[in-house]
Amino acid sequence: MPKVSIAMPLYNAEKYVSETVKSLLVQTYEDFEIIIVDDASTDNSVKIVSRIDDSRIRLLKNSVNMGIAATRNRAIENCVGEYIALMDDDDIAPNYRIEKEVNFLNENNGIDVVGGHCRFIDENGQQIKNKQWNVFQNPNYIKAYLLLGDAMPNGSTMFRSIFIKANQLKFQDNMYGAEDYQFWVECSLKGTIANIDEVLLYWRIGHDNATGRITEQKWEQRRKVLENIRRYALEGNGFNLSEKEIKFLTHVFDEDGIIDNAEEMQVLFQTLRKISKQAHQKNMQNAKEITTMCRKRFGEKVGKAFYLWK
Repeated sequence: MPKVSIAMPLYNAEKYVSETVKSLLVQTYEDFEIIIVDDASTDNSVKIVSRIDDSRIRLLKNSVNMGIAATRNRAIENCVGEYIALMDDDDIAPNYRIEKEVNFLNENNGIDVVGGHCRFIDENGQQIKNKQWNVFQNPNYIKAYLLLGDAMPNGSTMFRSIFIKANQLKFQDNMYGAEDYQFWVECSLKGTIANIDEVLLYWRIGHDNATGRITEQKWEQRRKVLENIRRYALEGNGFNLSEKEIKFLTHVFDEDGIIDNAEEMQVLFQTLRKISKQAHQKNMQNAKEITTMCRKRFGEKVGKAFYLWK
């Protein structure tokens, strides 16, 4: 039985899937399997994967299109490794990724999930200058940040199989591209998440990927989902905010969220201050990190409030 299982959903990725799989097959750590689940692709994706001759690959097929969440869940359910790594069908893994994550989990028994930095590449696989998702390493700060936004590049992560299965954690359907954020919030409520100070994923952007289509076509539904996730994260961590305050936070911290005027800036300060105070009043383990997160996220919005200088 392999130490690591790599779970990868596949859908209409004929342009990139060969490069993705080959980036896994040349890993410095070799004791793994790759579980690829095709979600009823209509292009040559399955043929391309089938031609790759490596016994570590297991290719499964959905009889009908089930969507990214169900397909990823099926891949995870078929993993037999002690550790499970996530990968998407159009990204690239540096050849040291699996080894770094296995060593980290082996040496840190109290950590359930680990990820790393994400560097962006274009559709031709070229690194995009000055474009990188730098993740937080402190587990307490990761949990704090997840109150208002996603902190984990999905395809950079590895987790303990026993943790996911014992807590019955799954990616949820009908999340309009936000299923990963929901999943990491649930993981943070059940266990401990950390990140390595290494680039563990080359994330391909600039082409017609699933998240881009969802964001453009289903924006209002996605916005409601994000509001529900933030409500779930805040309530799950023991915070007591009004519906108006939660909706306001979603307005501000959406992908294109802005502060429209000085009055809204004051409301944001009061709302974040309320979160910080409640964290200390309830003696939360990560109260200090919650205060730091609130201060930094407020600073982000102040820095973009150009109207203050007109």
